[in-house]
Amino acid sequence: MKPGGRPGTEAVAAKGWLAAHRYLLLRRANQLGILGLFLLGPWLGWWLVKGNIASSLTLETLPLTDPLLIAQQFAAGHWPESAALLGALIVLLFYLLVGGRAYCAWVCPINIVTDAAEWLRRRLRIRGQMRFSPHTRYWLLGAVLLLPLFTGALAWELINPVTLVYRGLIFGMGLVWAVVIGLFLFDLLIGRRGWCGHLCPVGAFYGLLGEGALLRIAASRRDRCDDCLDCFAVCPEPQVIRPSLKDGGHTPVIAAGHCTNCGRCIDVCARDVFRFTSRFNHTAPPAGGGLTRTHPRKNEPPTRGIAMKRSLTLTALLLSTLILWPACGFAQIQSLAGANPITNPLPAPEMEGVINDKENIQRTFKQQPPLTPHRSERYTINLQQNECLKCHVKDAGEKEAKSVEMSESHFVDRVGNKHHRPVGARYFCTQCHVPQIEAEPLIGNHFTAAPK
Repeated sequence: MKPGGRPGTEAVAAKGWLAAHRYLLLRRANQLGILGLFLLGPWLGWWLVKGNIASSLTLETLPLTDPLLIAQQFAAGHWPESAALLGALIVLLFYLLVGGRAYCAWVCPINIVTDAAEWLRRRLRIRGQMRFSPHTRYWLLGAVLLLPLFTGALAWELINPVTLVYRGLIFGMGLVWAVVIGLFLFDLLIGRRGWCGHLCPVGAFYGLLGEGALLRIAASRRDRCDDCLDCFAVCPEPQVIRPSLKDGGHTPVIAAGHCTNCGRCIDVCARDVFRFTSRFNHTAPPAGGGLTRTHPRKNEPPTRGIAMKRSLTLTALLLSTLILWPACGFAQIQSLAGANPITNPLPAPEMEGVINDKENIQRTFKQQPPLTPHRSERYTINLQQNECLKCHVKDAGEKEAKSVEMSESHFVDRVGNKHHRPVGARYFCTQCHVPQIEAEPLIGNHFTAAPK
């Protein structure tokens, strides 16, 4: 790259624009595609995937769960459902194969935001940046795991930018825009790749998984390198490139766990130095340039062996936790029937009819949302259509609604702004308003409802 030039210019001239952006385009398609799958249900009612990026169920069959979420649940003292544990194991094994930080480059929607900040930073030629300790993200990861231990709650998930974006796209962005814009400005003005490359505890966790990953990028033709530095300019973790590219005594495979396997170094290299391979393919010509050396420095640790040990240790700890946790107390929990087996279970009672009248049903307590005096399971409620609004919201020109009119509080957002349609937090009616059935109490009692 010439002084003042843009990385990848030579690659575009040598390979064409499409080949010089191949992996970038594939990543964007994958990130937006995954995001779209999660939004098909709430927006269009097509529930191919239920849940969010932290925990989901695909086609009512395949569970997928973030292992970091499971670790937080364990720390909080909660035993996850078996489907969530299976989903975490599937995700764990997948990223042990393709590289933990592949999550950051190929799945995480925040990557789109930080990449945009990095692109604009280069265009505006912003040079200064804050310095970060390489250990900061690990301290933050430790805090993420310690907070549930002391609070009993998944505190990180309340502020996790990835979780916030997914919730915001479904229920309304609101203050989530402040988080997204804040991360963009942080990476643009304060620190290059500040969030993803130095602070994000999720990236730190998946970086540990990537230490022993099978799929790797290698500088297999490093003898062709002409020191253009384009690969360093576009890499979100540039420190991982130098040993494999310029160290003749080092394997050409980029084995560092924080390599995101994004493929941008492959895209922007006009001389095709880099390619995807396995971590066990160590064949390559000697490194070129004046930085070549054939023997490790004195007292230099065997980095590849350390990386493998870290990965195996982390995997062993996670698997042993899954196996031994039931012995810590959950195995002693018994059913309400005690040790007596249930040999003759009673059949489930038939569903009673729904109370269907035009009068208001008496509320059980003062702040209880009004109950629905008719069936509601067949009403369509998604981002495109809400059949409840046909009767409970008056149309333009009407003096009143066809039925009980929706409260004015449903039209006011969290910051006090009034809208002409129900706001996101009050839009899905059946979250609060439910029908009642005509049935006597299962157990006699003297409970009386709240006065009107």
